[in-house]
Amino acid sequence: MATTTSATTAGEPSATTAGEPSATTAGKPSATNAGNSSATNAGEPSARAAPTDASGGDPVASSDGDPVGGTPGERRLRADAQRNHDRILAAAGDAFAEQGLEVSMEEIARRAGVGAATLYRRFPSKQELLRAILDARLRELEPQIAAAAAAADAWEGLLAGMGALLEAQARSMDFVQLLAQAGELSQFKRELGQRVFEPLGALFARAQDAGQVRRDLQPSELHILVRMVGTTAWGAAARPNWERYLTLLADALRTPAPSALPPL
Repeated sequence: MATTTSATTAGEPSATTAGEPSATTAGKPSATNAGNSSATNAGEPSARAAPTDASGGDPVASSDGDPVGGTPGERRLRADAQRNHDRILAAAGDAFAEQGLEVSMEEIARRAGVGAATLYRRFPSKQELLRAILDARLRELEPQIAAAAAAADAWEGLLAGMGALLEAQARSMDFVQLLAQAGELSQFKRELGQRVFEPLGALFARAQDAGQVRRDLQPSELHILVRMVGTTAWGAAARPNWERYLTLLADALRTPAPSALPPL
C-alpha cells in the first residue's frame, strides 16, 4: 500500500537573526536610538515575517515540514496550507480513480478548489501527486503496523498486521495499477518493503522463535504469502474476501504437523 518542503525564491525580504544589527558601509552597524539595532515604532526591533514561497501564499517549511515561526498568523497559514494539501490529495485520488492518468492537472485543481498555480507549485507533475498519495496511504497504515509489531503475542500481532495490509490493499488495487502505468511501481515496492514488510518480517521471525509459526519458511517469503491472499481481494462480485483466505493461510502457517515443503 514521503513530504517535500517549499523552497524560497528570489524576491523574498531578507531577514537578520534575532538581535543582530543591520550592517552599513565599512562594516559599521547603523545606529538608532543611541546604539540600538535598526528599529521601527520608537525603538522596537522590526518583526521578522514568516517567509513565503514565490506566490506569496504558503509559508516556507522547515526540515520537518512546518513553516518557520510560530505566531498565531503563521500557525493559521500552516493550517490553511495543510488543508489545501489534503484537499489536493483527496481530489487527485478521486480523479485518478475515475479518469486514470488521462485526467488533467487543471481538473484536479478545480476539484480541490485551488488555483492551478497552487497545484503546480506543490506538485509539478502527476508523478509527484501519485507519490504523495502513496506516502499518505502508507502513513495511514504505519500506525497499525507499529501496533502489530509491538503486540505481546507475536502470532496475534502478525495476523493483525497482515490483515491491516490486506485491507489497505483491497482499497488501493486501482491505485496500484495507476502506479504501474506511471512507472512508479518500483518506488511503491521500495516504500512498502521498508515501511511495512520489514517490521512485519521481524514479527514473523519473532513468532517463529516463539514456536507459533512453522520453521521451514523464511521471513523474506512473507510478501509472497500476502500476495497469495491479496489475489482474492476482488471476488466475482467485487467484494473483498481476503479474510476468508487469510484464515486458511493462518492454519497452514501454524499447523502442528505441517507437510514438508519442497526446498526453495
